[in-house]
Order: sequence, then C-alpha cells, then structure tokens
Amino acid sequence: MALSNLTKVQTVGIGSNIEVVGVVTTGQFKSGTSNLHSTGVELTNLNVSGIATIGGNLSVGGVLTYEDVTNIDSVGVVTAREGIFVPDNKKIHLGNASGSGDLQIYHDTNHSYVQDAGTGNLRIQSNNISFENAAGNNSLARFVAGGACQLHHNNSVIFETSSSGAIVTGDITISDSIIHSGDNSKIRFPANDTISFETSGNEGVRIDAGGRLLVGTNTARTFGGGEYAHLQVEGTTQSGAQITITRNTNDTYSSNLSLVKTRGTSDGAVTAVQDNDTLGTIQFRGADGSDVYAVAASIHGEVDGTPSNGTDMPGALVLGTTPDGQASPTERIRITSTGLVGINEASPDTKLHVRNGVLKIETDTNFYSGSGENGENYASIFLNSNHSSGNNPAHGKITVRHSNQNTYSGDLVLMPQGYYSGSYGYQEVLRVSAYKRVGINEPAPSAELDVKGDGAPVNINSSNSNTFKIAFEDNGTVRGYIGCDNTNLLNVGNSSAASKFTVNTAGIAHNVDTTTHGSGVFMCEVHTDLLALLKSSQNHGNNTGMYYSHSDGGGASWSWDNGVLRMDSNVGSHSWQCGSVYLTPGYYTLMQCWRASPDAHGWSNFGNNSNGNGYYLTDDQAYGSYNTLLTSYASQSSRTNGRTFWYGTTTGNFWHNVTSAGTYRIQQMGQPYGSGGYKYYILAAYLLKLK
Repeated sequence: MALSNLTKVQTVGIGSNIEVVGVVTTGQFKSGTSNLHSTGVELTNLNVSGIATIGGNLSVGGVLTYEDVTNIDSVGVVTAREGIFVPDNKKIHLGNASGSGDLQIYHDTNHSYVQDAGTGNLRIQSNNISFENAAGNNSLARFVAGGACQLHHNNSVIFETSSSGAIVTGDITISDSIIHSGDNSKIRFPANDTISFETSGNEGVRIDAGGRLLVGTNTARTFGGGEYAHLQVEGTTQSGAQITITRNTNDTYSSNLSLVKTRGTSDGAVTAVQDNDTLGTIQFRGADGSDVYAVAASIHGEVDGTPSNGTDMPGALVLGTTPDGQASPTERIRITSTGLVGINEASPDTKLHVRNGVLKIETDTNFYSGSGENGENYASIFLNSNHSSGNNPAHGKITVRHSNQNTYSGDLVLMPQGYYSGSYGYQEVLRVSAYKRVGINEPAPSAELDVKGDGAPVNINSSNSNTFKIAFEDNGTVRGYIGCDNTNLLNVGNSSAASKFTVNTAGIAHNVDTTTHGSGVFMCEVHTDLLALLKSSQNHGNNTGMYYSHSDGGGASWSWDNGVLRMDSNVGSHSWQCGSVYLTPGYYTLMQCWRASPDAHGWSNFGNNSNGNGYYLTDDQAYGSYNTLLTSYASQSSRTNGRTFWYGTTTGNFWHNVTSAGTYRIQQMGQPYGSGGYKYYILAAYLLKLK
C-alpha cells in the first residue's frame, strides 16, 4: 500500500506495509491488532524517505548505521550511549556548513587527522594536557598550566621549560645555525666537525676539525715544523691582532700567562722536569715573502738546576735574536737562577758578564747641574755596597766630565765617596783627560802623569822579587830601568836590565860597571884630606906602623907653598910619603888635582919633559911589602899648557869595597922628569867614600 501523503487520519490499520513518500501526520498507528502511538511503536521496518519528526524519544534497539540514516537533524541532545562510529574517509565536521566544517576530524586508511580549516586559532584548553601512546603507557608530551612544558622520549623528559628558560637533557642536532633573535648573531656549523660564531653578520671565532681555536681567521696555518697551534689570532687592525689579560681584584695579585712543561706523556701529568729542559718559549716571527717560519727573536725559560718535589724549581731566562742571513735565534742574554746576567755568555760568573762586547751608558737629557739621577747628569756607574751587618758600607762612582779640549771631548773620572768637610760625598781622585793625561788628585793634569798629594804621592809596590820596577821606553824600545830591592835603595839598569849604578841601603853609591873606570856621577863624601894627612906624617921613619916622607934619590923633596903641596926635584928623583887611615865598611876611591904651570905666585914652569904624581891606597904593610888597592896616577907627559887636571882612580877598579873596618895606608909618590930643576903642585887630594 503506497501513499503520497496521509494527513489527519485518526486510525490507520496496516495489515502489511505502508510506504509514505511525504509527511505522515497521525494520532496513532495501528499495525495489526496493536497501536503505534506516542508511548511506543514497534515496527519491523519503518522506511521514511522524507522527514520523520518525533516529539518524544526515539529508541533504537539495534545499530543505527549510515546506510539506515541519511541525515539526523536534532534540535536537542544526541546521546550515543555506546559510542559513535565514523568509517574511514568519513569526517566529523564542526562549524561552518555540512560537508565543509571549520574543524574536521577523520581517519583515512593510513592516518588520523584533526584539521582546522576555518578562521581563528585551534585552541586546546586544559590545565594539564598529556599526549600518550595508544596503549597509554608511554608519555609523549605534557603541558601544565602555569608550569612546565615537557617533551618526552621513551617516558623520559628530554626538553622542559621553566621560569628561567629551557632544559634539554641529551643532545640537540642542528643542521646549520643557531640564530639569536633581534640581531645578526648566530652559531653555525659551516663544515664537518666545525663550529663558528658570528656577530654583525661576520665570523669572529671558529673551532675547526682539528680542535684549533681560530680568532679573526677561518683557516689554521702552520708556523714551521708542520705543527698547527691550537690558538691562532689574526687580524688586519691593532685590536684584531691583540691579546689582553686583565685582573680586577682589590689585592696585590696580577693576571697571569703560564707556560708549563712536564716530562709526562699524557694530559694531567706531573712528571718532574730536568736540568736544561726548556719550559716555555715566546717567539717573534715575521713573513719573509714565502712563509712565516723564520724566527727573528725569542724569549724562553729553562730549568737551571735540579728541581725538587714541590719546593724547588731553579730557572733561567734566555733572550735570543737572529743575526742577518740566518733564520733561528742565537742566545744573547741569560739571567741565571742565581741572578747573574750574561751578555753573549751562557755561564756568567758575575752580576753582569759581557763577552766579546762593550758596555755603553749614555745620557741625552738637558743638562741641569745636580738634577739628574742621584744628582748626576753625566753618564755614570754607581758602585754601592750597603752591607746589612758589620757597619762597613762602601760607595763610589765612575763618571765622565766635559773636557775643554773641544766641543765633544770628555774626561773619565773616578770618584770614591768619603767623609769630606763634615759630610759624606763624592770627590774626584783620578781623571783621565781628553789630552791623554792622567791626574791623581789633580782635575787639570798638565803632564802625562800629574800627581798631587801630601807626603810621598807615589808608591810603587812590586809583588815579586824583581829588582827593576819602572821601565823607560823610547817609541817602544826599552832604554833603561829603575828599581830597588832588599840591598839597594836605587838600582839603575840599561836596556838589557843589567845593573849599572846602585845606591845601597847604607846610602853608598856604586858604579857597577868597572870597565868604565869610574865614569859617571856619584854621591860621595870626603873621608880623608890627603894633603893634610901627608903633611902631618912627614919625617917619620920607614917602619911598619910608622908613616913617613921618603926620598929614593936625587934630592927630591916636598914642601908646602901657599896651602898646597909643592915638589922640588932633580932629574930622575922620586919622593915618597905615607899616612895612616882608618876605614869603615863601604866603597872608596881616590881623587887628586894636579897642576904644572906658572901662576900668580911666580912658580916656574916644568919645561917640556914629562912628569907625574901618584896616590895609592894600600894595606897596612911597610914600604915594598904592601898590596895596592887603588891607584890615582897623573901620567908622565908634558904639562906646559897651564891647565889644572883632576885625576880619579886611573887603573883597576874604580871603587874598593872595604868589608870590615881596619887601618890602611895612603902612599904618595912624586916622579918629576925634565932637563933641569923644576917643581909641580898638588892643589888637592882626597880619599872619597861613596854615600
């Protein structure tokens, strides 16, 4: 039974089926003997192709599937007590219009989707949101209102936010950059195993694959030997090529740069170093057009002794420079562990030890008297020994002074410190002037050696037994010597250092060279006036111990004439006289003054024949038995020129050395020759003793 519309039918009896195409409005349906009314209608099949409006509840005892229902339009609440099933590729649409909802939830054959296709935000609102796996036993993420946001891995928190930032447990893998918001700063990973740090869009620092920290450059380079430094700084400006270490603390401690060496073979080793080990080196290199391997200068520290555990590390500091034509430094200055400084000397033994070089001290400041260091404006070396004990300090200085020789000349001055005029001060003692003169206590020396002082200003002290102390040279050729020893107050030697003249400790002068027969200048004293001796000895008999006047023939005789001795004689006669002398130890010699010519007294000339006179020092023996010790003989020759002659010791030794005191004899012999009677005169005769 088919009806298009059925309206206002009070009771419809249906025996089999009723198919209504339009709207059915009725008070009740009756099927068979039962009624279908508002309190409950049981139908085997109800096929409504239009709209079924049910004012009460619609109870479906089986499954209501999409094949059964095309559309459900509910003004009230739809309650699905056992759930809602939407098949694959069918969507739950929320908002907008059917078939094009703003929010769509669905599952295709592979994945499930929550798709927000409308305007506004997709908001999931809860005080505690947790994402878990399908089984509910593995937390994926959690979001707590006013608390942390967590991302989990295998039920463990990997990323978590906090009030101060975020905490990441484990690693973060980034393909290229970490960028700072708001500027051009970033951390990049530009190559394998490489990290770079950029500011203002430019790379500033890089750690390369070799673990090297590069500042100002992105490429490490070697500086000789194939070794790449782990810290390299390069730049094209002063600030780009500068390293500064600053410590800001309210104490006495400084910033530090430590170069450390051990003999260990692993990191953290403390194996002790050994003597001469190099502990650290600072090298100064320069580009030579092909590389930067060559070292121009270096400073290094080394062990200078034997270290001990925890208490002792003796060290030396060495400075080296590279000479022209070479590529590696040569040691120039060394400061040892004991504070000794060597210049070109690896083993200094004084506070300053300079080898094969000179030391120059120079001042070029404006000159103001007494305004420089220690009151000294000229280049100076101060020598101060301030001993802490013993109360024996010692001070002095070596300095220079302007010389009047010319504009750029100078004098070298030695000035000890002493107590002068009631106070301590420096006073000049020795000056070497620009005139090549030396002054001792004389600031303006006028000779090559000018010595001024009280008492004996010069003292020559020899540390050996050499006789000669001073040598005299003429353009490099030795001409003579002067000296003294334990027996001689003065000893004069020739160019061969052979003694020629001495003054012994007794004050006796002695001509050492006897071949000169007494030539030279001697300091003597008159021991005996022989004329006075012989005058008092006349008319004694010829006996031992007796002193006499004796004629051996011819009538020769002595007489005194106007204070001098005159001899009158016939041809061929001799006249002898003898006197006694007592001699003490020393050197003795004879001297006589002889004249044979007329004078104011009217004495006759001798004529043209020879004549002579002799004085002899003999031992104390009688005439004819004595030994002659000294002889002074006025030779037999013509004496008609009116001259006076002095004769010293004429034969044998010029001096006779008396070693023990005793009595000696003086013999005088007159020997005139001529054609008739005549006479000659002895004006003076002496026995001299060397002083």
